[in-house]
Amino acid sequence: MVEIRNSNSEPLTEEKLFEWHRTLLPDSKVSTDVWRTNEAPMQVVSGEYGREMIHFEAPPSSRVPDEMKAFIEWFNNTTPKGAKEIQQASVRSAIAHLYFESIHPFEEGN
Repeated sequence: MVEIRNSNSEPLTEEKLFEWHRTLLPDSKVSTDVWRTNEAPMQVVSGEYGREMIHFEAPPSSRVPDEMKAFIEWFNNTTPKGAKEIQQASVRSAIAHLYFESIHPFEEGN
């Protein structure tokens, strides 16, 4: 967390996200230096077996690299004094969280 606070003014990169992911999950059996690759759909589901309700389905893993490229570009462009600056930090934070979670780029630890 200290490293994140110390580098939060630097541009976001794919490698930085992988680094943070490795830091959050140091003992994970899931690879922390690649985007999600599982072919099974990533879904948010509730309900009993046979009567499940799908509330959300993330983009397929084959789209994750392009989706994350677009997310990182958006994130870097909306910084203070960025090309598409979002001035309210809480608004930018909320959008970034929803955007990132909607892609669900990692197998574990998003």
